[in-house]
Amino acid sequence: KENILQIRPGDHVEQEITVLFADIRSFTQMSETMESAEIFQLLNNYLHLSVDCLTCYNGFIDKFIGDAIMGLFPGSPDDAVMATIDLYRALRQFNESPDNDQKIPIRIGAGIHHGSLTLGTVGTRERMDTTVIGDIVNLASRLQEATKLYGVDIIISDTVYNKLESPERFCLREIDTVRVQGKHIATVIYEVFGGDELEMQEKKKSYLPDFLRAIALYKQGSFDEANAIFQACQAICPEDSILPIYVKRCSILTRIPPQSNWAGISGLGQGRHAGQKGVP
Repeated sequence: KENILQIRPGDHVEQEITVLFADIRSFTQMSETMESAEIFQLLNNYLHLSVDCLTCYNGFIDKFIGDAIMGLFPGSPDDAVMATIDLYRALRQFNESPDNDQKIPIRIGAGIHHGSLTLGTVGTRERMDTTVIGDIVNLASRLQEATKLYGVDIIISDTVYNKLESPERFCLREIDTVRVQGKHIATVIYEVFGGDELEMQEKKKSYLPDFLRAIALYKQGSFDEANAIFQACQAICPEDSILPIYVKRCSILTRIPPQSNWAGISGLGQGRHAGQKGVP
């Protein structure tokens, strides 16, 4: 549109786009200890950082949803991943700076997915809003919720991973294959650990080949062999939240073997607005 007055409810376009959902961890508990003015100040500081990071990588905020954001990236999925990593770095600096008046560290979880969706306007001529509609929005939201289940900061889908122009720029590792509730097609999900502290990044990199081999063995049903590797990795990095999940899974599946159609696929629930369920 050449002029904002030309916009009407129902205007829309179909577009391939990358969707980012990010949410502040334990925001309800944080807000219980703060005055209203402090909550708004902390929230706006976070949102300001978010807008800056997304804008730097050709993205924009579609919506503020309380303490969460939904960002859209019309260009390469690399932009979305890099913007999210930069947001983590910016938050780390903010948490340690004098600008954080409340001295309460902000931690977030982020989910990223890519695909085709409809972007348009809804409402009436007196009050309109823009929104995006499509399955990829729901999956991005569920991946953000899954960061809590797996204890990681950023999760991307296999669609994002396969479309990255330069995956070698990022610290990535496959962490599971999931089937979202109500869907038939499974999704391989990856952790982006480029926003971790450098020491943690180096530890995860040091056993990454072994970790990926253990994931492959787990999918094949070789649970004892996979468990031995996961435990060896755990000895190197006890802080790695993924490892105890697989140690527990392998131990259970060794005692109670799965059915013959085992494919190593986990179930993932309905997301933040429908009650989260999952099986790490």
